[in-house]
Amino acid sequence: MPAKLLPADALEALRQRLHTLPPRSPERHQMIHATAATYGVSDTTVYRALQARTSLRVVHRVDRGSSRVLPRDQLERYCELIAAMNSGFTNLSSIAYSDLGCWVYEKTKPSPPRSEH
Repeated sequence: MPAKLLPADALEALRQRLHTLPPRSPERHQMIHATAATYGVSDTTVYRALQARTSLRVVHRVDRGSSRVLPRDQLERYCELIAAMNSGFTNLSSIAYSDLGCWVYEKTKPSPPRSEH
């Protein structure tokens, strides 16, 4: 026996009406029962159809593959700073980058390594 399908517009209208009522309201059950009787299905079928209708979600984010936190150019800059800190380069004042945690938050480019005389 083929499964009886409820019209999508009827399910959406029912969902909107149920949304205005409290979760344990007896009117909710009356609405579900009336809808089931109208379409010749059981209350359980209506509940399942509502659950299936509300559980549809987007599979992937729109910005899939890109960083949520930093734009790509800022992320590359951050990675360059981390690499410089890890390699132990120094700036013009001969202070090692690894000693300056605040370099990560600065917007300017670090100076090139100072040559020793």
